[in-house]
Amino acid sequence: MPSTEHLAADDRHRTLGNSGLRLHNMSAILRTIDLATVPTTRASLARETGLTKTAIGNLVAELIGLGVVTEGSTRNTGVGRPSIELELALDRYGVVTVDIGATFASVTLATLAGEVITHETNPARVGEGMPRQFDVLAERVAQMTSTATDGDLHLVGCVVSAHSVTDVSSGTLRVPSGPIPIAEKLQQALGRDLSVTVENDANLAALAEWRRWRSSGISSLVSLSGELSIGAGVIVNRELHRGASGHAGMASHMVIDPQGPECHCGRRGCWAAVVGLRPLLRRALPDLATALEHIPGYAVLGLNAIASAATAGEKDVIEVLAETGHWLGLGAANIANLLDPDLLLVGGYFTTVAEWMLPTARESFGTRGILRSPEQHVLVTSDLDQAPYRRGIPDLERARVLGGGIHLAIEELLAHPTTHAR
Repeated sequence: MPSTEHLAADDRHRTLGNSGLRLHNMSAILRTIDLATVPTTRASLARETGLTKTAIGNLVAELIGLGVVTEGSTRNTGVGRPSIELELALDRYGVVTVDIGATFASVTLATLAGEVITHETNPARVGEGMPRQFDVLAERVAQMTSTATDGDLHLVGCVVSAHSVTDVSSGTLRVPSGPIPIAEKLQQALGRDLSVTVENDANLAALAEWRRWRSSGISSLVSLSGELSIGAGVIVNRELHRGASGHAGMASHMVIDPQGPECHCGRRGCWAAVVGLRPLLRRALPDLATALEHIPGYAVLGLNAIASAATAGEKDVIEVLAETGHWLGLGAANIANLLDPDLLLVGGYFTTVAEWMLPTARESFGTRGILRSPEQHVLVTSDLDQAPYRRGIPDLERARVLGGGIHLAIEELLAHPTTHAR
C-alpha cells in the first residue's frame, strides 16, 4: 500500500476508502493539535491540514463526541466570529507503566496529561530476575487498572520498560534465564484485553526527551542513560530508530578500550565496563561496593554515597569521577561522529554527578568529536522539570521512562481515536 502522508484528497479516498479516510483525517487533526505550539482552532486546523472547513467542523464534532478533544477558551481576534480553542482531552485517558530494572521494579498509573495518580517502587536484588518479580508486578498492574476504572480514567494501555534486550514485535523480554513473553503473560494475568507494549528503557527515555525538545526545531537526538550499564535511545528524522533487528542503541558493549577491564559479557574494554555505575562504585568506594552489592536497590544507595563523598571533597572519588567522565566523552564522541545528532543528552546517574564528570567528558569529546555547528548541543544534562509527571517521580531516569510511556500511549490514542472512545 502506498504511503498516504502526502496523497491528494481524492487519491487518499481511492487508497483508504471512506472509513480509512475518515480515520486518517481524524489522526491528522489530532496530531496537528498535539504538535501545535500556539492555540489551535477550527480555522487553523483547516489551514494546517488542507481539509475544508465543513470537513473540519464535522470531524472535530465527532472527536469531541468521542471524548478525545475538548473545547477550551474563546479567542476574540476582532475580525469575524470568536474562535474556540481546541485541546486534546489527555486528562481523561491514562497509561500504566511497568519499569523493570536490575535493582528495582516500579509500577505507575498516570494520565496522558502527565499527572501521576499512583507510583510504587520496590527494590530487588541484582540477578533476582523477572520470573520472581512477575507475580507481584501483575498484581500491582491489576490494582492500578482498577484504580483507573474507579476514577473514570480510560486506560489506553500498559507500557513495560526493561533494561534488558526487548523484542517489541512479540512483547518479549530476553533475560539470561530465557525469553519471557511478558506482554502475553500480563494480559493473561489481568484477564482483560489491555494493550501491552514492551520497550527498552533507553528508547523510552529518548521518546520523553523528543517530546520535550521537538518544538525546538531539532530532527535528531541521542539520549544516553547511565545506569549499571549504558543505554542509548536514538531519534532520527523525528522517529525512534530501532535498527534492522530492533536493538539499535545497545551502547554498553561498544569497545572503548581494548586493553580495559573485563566486562560481564566476557570481553574487555566495553563502554559499560568503564562508565557503568557498577564499575564506578567499585573504583570510587571499593569497600562500600562490596557491602552494598548484595542489598536490594543498592544502585541508588551507591550513587548517593558517591555524590556525598564528592561533595565532601574526597579527592580519590573526585578523580575517579573525572576519569570516568573522560571515557564517557570518548564514547559520546564516537556516537556523535557516527550519527551527527542535533542534540546529545545524558540522563540517569550522569546527571547526579554531572558537576564532577561532565567537565572532563566535554574536554574528551572536544578533542575527538567532529566539528560541531553552533546549533548542535552535546552532553546536555536532561531537564524534564517542566513536565507534570516529574513532580510525582523523584528519580529523573524513572521520570524519563514514564514520559516515554506516556508518549507511546498518546501516539496510540492519536492513531486510533475511535478504538479508545470513552
